[in-house]
Amino acid sequence: MKNLLAICSHAPYGSNLAKEGLDAILAAGVFEQNLAVLFVDDGVFQLLSDQDPANLGQKNLAQALTALPLFGIELIYVEKESLAE
Repeated sequence: MKNLLAICSHAPYGSNLAKEGLDAILAAGVFEQNLAVLFVDDGVFQLLSDQDPANLGQKNLAQALTALPLFGIELIYVEKESLAE
């Protein structure tokens, strides 16, 4: 088993980077890797629960994040400075 750290640094909307990153994280979880997730910079916006991207024609990524523990991903970190900013 490998130890992996996924770094989420992109805003949840405006591009597909955040969604594709989350998809990759969940895929790694399926293969039972030791996986941790770190949210930094604009990636902390992915954690906001009151998102409503319906006007953008996209799904709410915050809801998908609740699935992380179901895939065995329990180590979730947020950079303190990014969160404060």
